[in-house]
Amino acid sequence: MVKCTQCGGEIDEVNLVCKKCGKKYTKEEYNNLLTDFILSSLTENTIESKYESVSNELDNIEKWLKGESKKIEDIENKAVSLEDEQIIRLKEELLEKKRELDEKSEELKRTLEDLRQLKENVKLTFKNILNKLNFLNDLKNKKDVISVLLDYSDRINELENKIYELRFEKEKYERLINEIREIVNANDIKEVKEKILSIAMENNDLKIEIENLQNRIQVQKELWDDWVSSQNPDVRELAERELKLKEQELLIEKQMKELAEREKFEIPKKESYDTTDIKFLEEENKLLKSEIERLNNLIKALASGNTELLQKSEDISNIEKLKMENQNLKTQMEIMEKEINDLKEKIKFKEEEFSRREQDLQFREKKIEQMMREIESQKIEIEELKKLEKEHKIEDLEELIKRKEEQLREKEKYLREKEKEIEAKTKGLIEKEISMAQEEILTEIKEEKVRTGTRRLDDLLYGGFPLGSNIIVYGPAYTGKEVLIYSFLAEGVKKGIPVIVILVDKTIEIFEEDIKYVLPTWSTYVDNGLVNYIDAYSKTIGEKCERKGVICIDSQTDINGIVNAVEDISSKIRENYKYYRLAFFSLSTILTFLDAPTVVRFLQPFTTRRKKDRAVSLYLLEKGLHEENTIQLVSHLMDGTIEFKTEMNKIYLQVNGITEVQSRSWIEISPSKSGIIMGSFTLGHIR
Repeated sequence: MVKCTQCGGEIDEVNLVCKKCGKKYTKEEYNNLLTDFILSSLTENTIESKYESVSNELDNIEKWLKGESKKIEDIENKAVSLEDEQIIRLKEELLEKKRELDEKSEELKRTLEDLRQLKENVKLTFKNILNKLNFLNDLKNKKDVISVLLDYSDRINELENKIYELRFEKEKYERLINEIREIVNANDIKEVKEKILSIAMENNDLKIEIENLQNRIQVQKELWDDWVSSQNPDVRELAERELKLKEQELLIEKQMKELAEREKFEIPKKESYDTTDIKFLEEENKLLKSEIERLNNLIKALASGNTELLQKSEDISNIEKLKMENQNLKTQMEIMEKEINDLKEKIKFKEEEFSRREQDLQFREKKIEQMMREIESQKIEIEELKKLEKEHKIEDLEELIKRKEEQLREKEKYLREKEKEIEAKTKGLIEKEISMAQEEILTEIKEEKVRTGTRRLDDLLYGGFPLGSNIIVYGPAYTGKEVLIYSFLAEGVKKGIPVIVILVDKTIEIFEEDIKYVLPTWSTYVDNGLVNYIDAYSKTIGEKCERKGVICIDSQTDINGIVNAVEDISSKIRENYKYYRLAFFSLSTILTFLDAPTVVRFLQPFTTRRKKDRAVSLYLLEKGLHEENTIQLVSHLMDGTIEFKTEMNKIYLQVNGITEVQSRSWIEISPSKSGIIMGSFTLGHIR
C-alpha cells in the first residue's frame, strides 16, 4: 500500500489521489513512492523470515507425519500377533494408509525443496532489485535528464540562430561584391589586379577549407544518423532537429559555392579597382577567416554535444531498462506471491486432509483396540480351556507314566536276573579260564619269562619279559605306549595273576575306560580281586576316594605313601601267588614335581623290592619333558627300555636291554586302542 507523503493516507492506484486528504499525484511521483515502498517493505530479512516460517511449518508437518508413521507401526506390531481375518484386513488397510502417507510426505518434501529453491531465487531477485534501485537513487542525485534535453534544445536553437546569421553574412558579401564591381576604377589596374588575385586565391583557399569542414560535418551527420536509428523517440526527435540544422548549413555551403563561381567569372571583367575596394576585400578575407574559426568551433561543439547526447541517451536507455526490469520484478513478485498463496492453500488442504486421516486413524485405532480387548478376553477363555485340557492330559499322562514305570520295573527286574545269570556264567568261564591257565603260568615260572600280551613282542623277546624285571616304556605322546601296558595287564588278569596299578596322573574311571578297549571284561576281574588300585590323583582334584579295594594317597608327591601301599598289597599277594604284575602311570608326573635325586632315592629301593618279589613292573615315561641326564639316571635303575618314536608319519619301536632279543633295530608298528601290530623283524625296520 503506497502512502501519501502529506497525511500518510492510502493513494488510489487508478486515480492517483489520496483517499484521505485528496492530494493528487502524477504517474512519475506515484512510481517513485511505489519504489520506496517496495524498498522499505520487501527487504531480505522479511523475506527470509516469511520463508523460514513456511519452512518451519513444513518441518512440523514432516515430524507429524513421522509420528503418524510410528503410530501406524505400533498398531501394526500390535496386530501381528492376531490371527483373525478382520485384523489382517485392517493391517493391509493400515499398510495402504502408511504408503499413502509416505507418498504425501515425499510430496511435501519436494514442495519444501521447491520452496527453498524459490527462496534462494527470490533472494537473488531482491538483491538485483536493491542494486537497480540504488542505481536509480544515484541517478536521482545527478542532473535530471529532462533538463539535459532542454539544454540540447537550447543549443539547437542557438545553432539555428547562427544559420540565420550566416545567411545574413552571405547577403552582406553579395552586396559588397556588387558594390566592388560598380566602384572599381581603372587606375593602377595591374597592381590592383595582383592584389585582387592574391586575395581571391587566399579566399579560394579559405573556401576550400570551408568545403573540407563541410565534408567533416557531413561525416558527423552520417554517424549521427546511424546512432539516431537505434534510439528511442525522444532522442530521435532531438536528432531530427539537429539534422535540419545541418541541412541549413549545407544550403549555405551551396550558396557560398555559387557565389565563388560568380566571382571567378565576373571579377576579371573589371578593368580598374579602387584601393578602398582592396581594403574591403582584405576585410572580407578577415571575415572569412573568422567564419572558418567559428565553423571549426561549431564542429567541435557539435562533436562534444554528440558525445554528451550519446551519454545522456545511454542514461535514458538505462533508465528505461531499469523501469522494464522493475516492472518485470514486480510481475515476478506477484507470480511468487501467487505461488506462495497456492502453496499455503495446498498446505492448508493437506493439513485438513491429514487431520481427517488422523481422525480416521484414531477411529480405526480405537476400533482395533476394542477388537484386541475382545481377542484378549477370548484368548483368556481359550487359555483357561487349554489349562483344563492340559490338566486332563496331565492326569492321563501320569497314569500312562505309572503304567510305563511298572513295565520298566518289571523289565529291570528281568534284566537284573539276566545279568546275574550272565555274571555267574562269566565267573564260571573266568574261573575255568584261570584254571586252564595254571599250566601256562607254571610254564612261565619254569622259563622265568611272562607273556607281554602282544604276540609279536613275545617273539621278539624270545618268550616275554623276564621275571623280576623293571622296564621303562618311553616315547612321545600318541605312539601306543599306554596300549602296550594295558595289554600287559590284561594278559596277567586273564591268567589269574594279580596286578597292581599305581595312578598318579589319571583317575580310575579314565583308566578303566581306556583298558576296556583291550579287555572288555576288565570290571569282572576287578570284582574278583585280581586288580589292586593305588590312587594318588583323585584327592588332588577334589574328588572323593571311597571305592572298595582302592588305596588312596593324599598327594601325587607322597612317594612314601605309595611305597607303603605297594608293600601292603604285595605282602598279601605273596601269600597266594608266585609273582604279580605292576604298572606305574607315570614316572613323568613324579619327576615333574620332585627333583631327580629324590626320585632316584625313591626308585632304587622300590625297584629292588619288586625284583625280590619277582614282579614284572612297567613304568611309563613321557619323551620331551625331561633332560637327557635325568632319563639316563632313571634308566640306570631299570633292567631295560622299550622306546617309541615317530618318523615320516610312521611309528617305530625299539628294545634296549631287558633280555636277549631277535633284533635291536627300529621296528615299524601300527598301534590302535585295542592293541599293537608289529612288522617284520628283518624287513620292518630302518637303518
